[in-house]
Amino acid sequence: MPRFLDFYEVIGPAKLGFENCNFFVASAGKKYVLRIYSTEHRRPRTKENILFEINTMKFFARYGIPIPAVVVNKKGEVVTEIGGRFAAMFEFIEGDHRYGRIKANHFSQIGQMIATIHNLTEKEKIVCDNIWETNFVDFVLQKVAQNQNILTNEELHIAALIKQKQTELSTLPQWFIHSDYYFGNLLFREDKLVAVLDFDDYCLGNFLEDITRFFVAELAYSESSYFILTQEFVNAFWDGYLKARPLIDRERGLIEDYLKIHYLNQLIRLASANPKKIPGFKKQVKELKEFTGKYFKFQV
Repeated sequence: MPRFLDFYEVIGPAKLGFENCNFFVASAGKKYVLRIYSTEHRRPRTKENILFEINTMKFFARYGIPIPAVVVNKKGEVVTEIGGRFAAMFEFIEGDHRYGRIKANHFSQIGQMIATIHNLTEKEKIVCDNIWETNFVDFVLQKVAQNQNILTNEELHIAALIKQKQTELSTLPQWFIHSDYYFGNLLFREDKLVAVLDFDDYCLGNFLEDITRFFVAELAYSESSYFILTQEFVNAFWDGYLKARPLIDRERGLIEDYLKIHYLNQLIRLASANPKKIPGFKKQVKELKEFTGKYFKFQV
């Protein structure tokens, strides 16, 4: 790594992020983000995976999605190796995650951006390898089966209902999805969305997984001081999304189910990662389902 960085000033590690090592570096007065991909990632990436990620990012950027440009080295490479680990360099984009200052307008922009990516994905028929080795519903039900002792009877009942609808839930079209949208992977400047980050968790899934995960994962990851979810925020997101892409009937009918699936997934994760957060998380997800139900007028 020192040899690789001979021509760069290492400013320091980037904040946020759970899987990879990210460093702010500078050269010739410009700042960059150096990402060193983790070999301990729950789904370790091959060089081909990373190249696919970067090429897909480039595609979305051509259609106006604000995505950091990848830096090409003198050998014409975008992926290199540092100490046996793959790495890539991206342009640095000035901005912040808006935590503590989140507004409805931010949710509206996020909804419209995600819908635009979904439209482009569907139009170009972008798919990828199924890195999960199964679909997401099966994955969560497997986690439930392995963690029954930490779930309440009500949560086990939710899982049983999901299992009954397993076939229906798995029939939605499968596409490339980002699968890691939350404010920590989004940058704003003067209240404008200026960057979508961290496509490295991409996987094969359906658009509803992508959407519902944004809400549930945000509630699981974020401190309550960052923001309180409101009906206005939920409405703004869906107004933005539906402005760019209408839901198909099957998607609309399965929103509540996918909220529950992500709830179970994050609940099990929190049980080991941050159990003190569970009571607040349960309360917030209940409110999320109520807000979403009011927007779409379904019973929660």
